[in-house]
Amino acid sequence: MGGCSTIFGGSLAVFLLTWWPFLVFPANTTTDLTKCLLFAAIPVLIVGVVLVRLFALAGSVAFSGGLFVGAVFLFMNLNLETLGIKDPNLKVPDYPEQFRWIIPLAWMLAGLAAMLFAYRDPEKKPEG
Repeated sequence: MGGCSTIFGGSLAVFLLTWWPFLVFPANTTTDLTKCLLFAAIPVLIVGVVLVRLFALAGSVAFSGGLFVGAVFLFMNLNLETLGIKDPNLKVPDYPEQFRWIIPLAWMLAGLAAMLFAYRDPEKKPEG
C-alpha cells in the first residue's frame, strides 16, 4: 500500500474500532463504560502497533489520526447532554463528570505512547 492509502485505511480502521463498542453496548454506567473502552482499546492498540511496525511513518500518521478522531468521538459521546442534545431516552450517566475529558485525553496519550514504543526507524540497520 502507498502512503496515502495506508493513512486513510489505517486511520479509518482505528476510528471504527474505537466506535463499534459504543454501538453495541450502552455506556451509562462506569462498568459499561469500562467494558466499551476495553473492547475498543485492545484491538485499537494491536492494529496501531502493527501499522507502526509495518508502515513506519505512514502507519504512525494513520494511527495518530485515527486516535485523534476516536478521542473526539469519545469526547462528544461522553458529553451528549452538555453539547445540547436533549433526548428523553438518554439516561444520565453515573460516572464522574471529570471522566468526560479525562478519558479522551488518556485515550490519545496511551495510543501515542504505544506508537512511540513501537516505532522503529526504517533507515536504521539492526546490529549483529
